[in-house]
Amino acid sequence: MSHSRSYFKEVQEFRWSWVWLVILIAQVLTFSLFYFIASEDTLKSMEMSRIALAVTGIFLAVVFLLTYFLFRKMRLEVEINDQEIRIKFPPFKNKCMLIHPQEILSFKVRIYKPIKEFGGWGYRQQIKKNGAMAFNVSGNKGLELFLSSGKSLMIGTQRMDAIDFAMRKLMENK
Repeated sequence: MSHSRSYFKEVQEFRWSWVWLVILIAQVLTFSLFYFIASEDTLKSMEMSRIALAVTGIFLAVVFLLTYFLFRKMRLEVEINDQEIRIKFPPFKNKCMLIHPQEILSFKVRIYKPIKEFGGWGYRQQIKKNGAMAFNVSGNKGLELFLSSGKSLMIGTQRMDAIDFAMRKLMENK
């Protein structure tokens, strides 16, 4: 078994404090509304049963917890070694996506516009743009691969110089 030499590794996680703030505010507002509805007078006027209210409350709590844990679990893992590019984006893409240098026509490390070009961050696929895909977590820096299949792939990074160096090394082995 041959061992590959790693040129680049990066793991990015969703650490947006504003996302957590939005989730917290939504949770507080929802439970405030829930508390208001749970009062005796409101229950009588709305003809809502306590069981229906309890089920709704439990459902909302589960949705908020699942959203929280989903954002905590999401991360982008990228490795470039002397044989391939390896990409994982758990929990959506648990299987490692492998891209070999023979599949790459060219590449560009660049600043891009995540919202305009891909509709935001995360695991994105553009139907209009020849199936262009993006894996990004935050920021606006990325490695764009132009593949022999005619598709392109944007991989977000916080380390532009390091990923550019790794790609040059990988493509030398092509």
